[in-house]
Parts: sequence; structure tokens; C-alpha cells
Amino acid sequence: MLALAYFTGLIDRVQHTNLVIRWTTENEIDVLGYNLYRADSPDGELVQVNDVLIKPSLDPLVSSEHAFVDEGRVRGRTYYYV
Repeated sequence: MLALAYFTGLIDRVQHTNLVIRWTTENEIDVLGYNLYRADSPDGELVQVNDVLIKPSLDPLVSSEHAFVDEGRVRGRTYYYV
């Protein structure tokens, strides 16, 4: 079972435009990959933002860090991710 240790979204400090979604897992046992979904409100419709499955760590027994750049966002809006 996946154990999520950390999840956050930060604006890219270099370009100030891209939103970088980052998460850390404690392990990735039985994980084939990740899909990331975005909504405009807490109860809004979820839309998948990645085109292809985001790959897990090569070693499912160790902690792993992941990042995804959401290039489809509109600057200044609030988004909710799962």
C-alpha cells in the first residue's frame, strides 16, 4: 500500500509561471504509476493533468520524491489537486 509522506505545490522560482507539484512517498509497493488531477474548487470536477502515467521509483521499498510541472494552469487562480 502506498504511504504518502508529503504533497505540495509551489510556483517555479526561476520562471515564476509554472506550478510544480511535488510529493514524497514512504514506499511504492504495488504502484504502477501516478495520475494527477486538478479542480477549480474543493468540490469541483477533477481533470487529469498528466498525459502519461507518472513513473514510480525503481525501488518500491524506499522513500521517493516526485515532481510534475502543471503547465495548463492560469496564473492567479487557486487549484485543488489529488
